[in-house]
Amino acid sequence: MDNQKNQLLEFVNHDEECKKQLKSFDDSIMLDIWKKSLEQNKPAYYLYNDNFFLVASYVCWKKYSKKYINLLYKNEVCKELLNDCNDIVDVGNGLGYSTQLLSELFTSNVSCIQLPDTEQYKYNVMLGNKITTLDDIDTADCFIAFDFMEHIYEPIEYLDTILTKKPKLIILANSFGTDAVGHFREYKVGDDIVNEKKISRIFNKHLRNNKFELLKLKFWNNRPCVWKLIV
Repeated sequence: MDNQKNQLLEFVNHDEECKKQLKSFDDSIMLDIWKKSLEQNKPAYYLYNDNFFLVASYVCWKKYSKKYINLLYKNEVCKELLNDCNDIVDVGNGLGYSTQLLSELFTSNVSCIQLPDTEQYKYNVMLGNKITTLDDIDTADCFIAFDFMEHIYEPIEYLDTILTKKPKLIILANSFGTDAVGHFREYKVGDDIVNEKKISRIFNKHLRNNKFELLKLKFWNNRPCVWKLIV
């Protein structure tokens, strides 16, 4: 299965092959490892480099992220808002295909944030995406994070760092409270530990407290959520 990493870019355009590869892994084993690592307070972050996770990242892109970006593009309000942004930052962008599509559809400068020393980072390099870090960003008009915040143990702190970059748009597709590798059962908010079922409400309230409003766009299940700074 080690060859799968090298072959991923060769078969990603063949959905049936990708599904076949995905079915060859038992995600329940990985999920069990992840849950046990949380019980020991030692999150098994190495799982992000597992073959299963790489292929799952591609399937997630095809099933969710690609759909979200196309919804944004086809919605005239969102399209205008995004094209009015000088910079778009695609946070935790998986293998990098979302960053590519954003670059193709919108006139903004698009960059991405991905952890170094990971296979996902390597794929972004191969795709030619501009990779940055929060520390290297002074300001950015828009941050996009699809299925990312639930992987961050201190999501409010991470959001606060984003807010220091003075964005006018924050576009999210959070899935707090769902069972998946990389998702936490509890999250840290300041000095408090918050159950996964409560963090979504706290997160959204924090955005509102920082003068962001959720646009009413009638996307199914409100995904993606488009938060706009109230001027």
